[in-house]
Amino acid sequence: MTSASRSFLGAGISNIISSATYSAVVAGASNRIDTASQNIFIGAGDANIINGTGNARFIGAGISNRITDSQYSAIVAGSTNTITSSLQAIIGAGLTNIIQTSSTNSAIGTGTLNTITASSHVLIGCGVSNLIENSGRSLIGAGEGNIINGTSDISRSSMIGVGLTNRITSTTRAFIGAGLTNIIHTSSTNSAVVAGTLNGITSSTTSFIGAGTDNDILNANGAFMGSGTLNIINATSAASRFHAIVSGSSNRITEGSSSFIGAGTLNVMTSPTSSAIVAGNNNSLSGATNFIGAGINNYISTSWAAIVSGNGNYITSRGRSFIGAGINNNISAVTGSSTGDVAIVAGGSNTIFHCLSSFIGSGNSNIMQFSDLAGIVSGTGNDIYDGK
Repeated sequence: MTSASRSFLGAGISNIISSATYSAVVAGASNRIDTASQNIFIGAGDANIINGTGNARFIGAGISNRITDSQYSAIVAGSTNTITSSLQAIIGAGLTNIIQTSSTNSAIGTGTLNTITASSHVLIGCGVSNLIENSGRSLIGAGEGNIINGTSDISRSSMIGVGLTNRITSTTRAFIGAGLTNIIHTSSTNSAVVAGTLNGITSSTTSFIGAGTDNDILNANGAFMGSGTLNIINATSAASRFHAIVSGSSNRITEGSSSFIGAGTLNVMTSPTSSAIVAGNNNSLSGATNFIGAGINNYISTSWAAIVSGNGNYITSRGRSFIGAGINNNISAVTGSSTGDVAIVAGGSNTIFHCLSSFIGSGNSNIMQFSDLAGIVSGTGNDIYDGK
């Protein structure tokens, strides 16, 4: 004991108190208090060190733990844990955990190789190789290789519950519940990935992915993705917003706003507004206020049109048009023409081309061209041309 008034060495070997007052080393070997501060305590263990400035610091037990320049901080137990330059920080136990660089009021419960850097009021509960950096008021519950980081505290108030190699980067108030290699980054404020694998939200505020694999939301504010695989909502800017894909595989919404894919596979929306594909396979649409209910290979490229079901039906260049069901039915018009108010209710290979307020009820291979206020109720091979 050197220049250490009102201090106590209890038992053990090669323990040292240097210049500290009202301090104690109770037991152990090669423990050292090397500071001019006061109220410093090492309970037991081997080669634990408290040095630098700061009063009221505590190491309970363990091996080679160190507290430097961190007032009111504590390491309860463990091995090679370190607290540096961080006020009121605590490490409960574990191996080679680190709290450093002004991480005030921060804590690591236990685990191995967890690190908190330049992040105040944060917690890593347990796990392996988890990191919180420049991200105040954030939490990693457990898991391995999870990261919350950014620059200048930009990723504050974020949380990763558990999982493996999940990441929140450069965003605020983000949440990842569990899973593998999920990511939220680049100004995706108030966004969440609940679970799954390889899901990502980028530059998309208030967006949500529930679960699934390889789903992505890019530059799309207020977007929702329930689950599924390889689904994408994306845009070149955040003007694309309020889209939803509930489930399915390889579905995509690009640009536009306020549109919906319920389920299915390989359904695509391009620049849609207030449109929906409920289910099916390889259906596609573009334009405003369009609807595809279900089916396969159905296509709409106009506005205010609907295909309820079927296979290979399409509506192009003729708004306010309707196909109920069937196969290879089509409604089209000369490019740039106005709305149509036309319908094919059912059947196969029926065609309405450049007509107004006309309909085909059912049947096969019926054709109507350049005819207004006309109708074919049913049959096969019927043809109305120019109203005749």
